[in-house]
Amino acid sequence: VEEVGNFTTTVLTSLNSTEAPVPESMARPEYAPGDITWVLASTTLVCLMTPGLGFFYSGMAKSKNALHILILCLCSLVIVSIQVGFLIVYKN
Repeated sequence: VEEVGNFTTTVLTSLNSTEAPVPESMARPEYAPGDITWVLASTTLVCLMTPGLGFFYSGMAKSKNALHILILCLCSLVIVSIQVGFLIVYKN
């Protein structure tokens, strides 16, 4: 009977412990500041490139379709932004 009591105490102690062992594959990654800066700079350049690409495409189209092509390029930026937002929110 004493062995069962020790087992129960051990289980309850391990459940109440805040320091649960974490496998290496689930450990919190370490990000270097240079990596974060590179990703943010690249994102900024892509966001600036998208309207420029829209202006380029609208310059090659007829004048009556220029605004439509520019709006389509900007809508693609909005759709990707929403997808990235959902990725950040629901990353588990």
